[in-house]
Amino acid sequence: MPDTISGINTKSTKTLFFVVALIVTVISTLIAVICNINVYLGFGFLLTAAVLIILILFRPDMLEIHFFLLPFVFVVAPAFSGISVIAVTMMWLIGLFMITFIQFCSEGWTGAKVKTHYSLPLILYALLVILSVIASGNISSASMSSLTQCIALIFIYWMLTQALSHQNLQRLLITLILGAILCSVIYLYSMRGILSMAGLLISSLRPAVKGFNANSWALYPMMGIPLLLVLIQYNKKKTHLLWMIPTLVLLLSTALLNMSRSALLAILVSVLFLMLTHHVSRRILLWSGIAVAVLLILYLPSVLLFSEPIIRPESGLAGREELWYIASQMIAENPILGTGPGGFTSRFFFLSAFTEGGISKIANQIGFHNSLFQIGVDLGILGPLLLLSMYCLFLRRSAILWRRLRNTSAFPVLAAICALMLAGFVRSIFEVDFAIPHGYLFENLIFITLLGIQDQLSAQYLTDS
Repeated sequence: MPDTISGINTKSTKTLFFVVALIVTVISTLIAVICNINVYLGFGFLLTAAVLIILILFRPDMLEIHFFLLPFVFVVAPAFSGISVIAVTMMWLIGLFMITFIQFCSEGWTGAKVKTHYSLPLILYALLVILSVIASGNISSASMSSLTQCIALIFIYWMLTQALSHQNLQRLLITLILGAILCSVIYLYSMRGILSMAGLLISSLRPAVKGFNANSWALYPMMGIPLLLVLIQYNKKKTHLLWMIPTLVLLLSTALLNMSRSALLAILVSVLFLMLTHHVSRRILLWSGIAVAVLLILYLPSVLLFSEPIIRPESGLAGREELWYIASQMIAENPILGTGPGGFTSRFFFLSAFTEGGISKIANQIGFHNSLFQIGVDLGILGPLLLLSMYCLFLRRSAILWRRLRNTSAFPVLAAICALMLAGFVRSIFEVDFAIPHGYLFENLIFITLLGIQDQLSAQYLTDS
């Protein structure tokens, strides 16, 4: 299968792309100015412009750089400089669309296009969002964000799937590990005032770095660890272990320090999946054991502090069961089109069991901590059914590919995307930041990237695609 496309070497084409990168930067800056962004926005936008120019001029085949390095702006810019997430999202979508579209046209791709198996449920989901917004009359920032992102994801998914035919899929996944490394470094560095330099003793459990939601940081080790274990399993070069094992320790450190139980459970389930589906799991067991042993020694003074908030019996589901009960009642009352995206927050929040005298007892409790319940409340019963249909289709096609690719060089890619999708599904039982097509753009892009990679594998190895 083709790994990469050749670089674009003509001077005129490079000049064109350079101009396009500058236009993207100017448009993004104008958006930032219009939105009254913090004066420190220069960091995020200059970083974006630099990556765009480097990507377009020198490595137009490395589309994954845009997908897995630019999203750092989503985390770094809002957390450290106060830049509006809406402005960053608009900038990122404009840049992504222009890069993929220009690359698509300039390469003169010919022949049959790759079949996209998930376009129909994504289109139906977008139509359902439109109907729900109209029926609810809830024209808010949440509903408009949902509508915009749902429509954008349809086009991005199709273009991404076609573009992946010119990519090295294993390199794409390695870049995601790089993303997890960088975000983990940022997270741990930001906690330097919270952790002691000697023993990394914790004085504040699950801190929100720079006010950014602590749960969001847990996504990166949750995605990076399963991919890293696949590399350890299939990589034959022992020298690569020199960076893989420290990386595993780093990602596990971030996961433990973050204290997100849903992320830890997702990591555990994905690792068990890899062990149960591979005949030779000794390498995974061995190196995972070494990493855990290093962590236990490193964090020995804080072991009790780690375990107490994770396993204490009284913590339960942290109130999620009450939220799920409320969600089921709301779905029963609005089964057809739901309350509209964001309807729970704007119309029903202060009627929940989490209020006392009209005052919220839980800060920032604006969701149901379950993707299916959240979609059901927003869009009615058809919403979760569409999401489940995508999961089921992914499972069915992965089972077929599993048999076909078992002894091929593409099998590690399949094992990696299956482990990652499973981790995301487990987390979606307790959170709403994976595979819910609005509100969490970066995680949605990870989701559709997995779908696109599977479409590529189907096109290359299955005769029915």
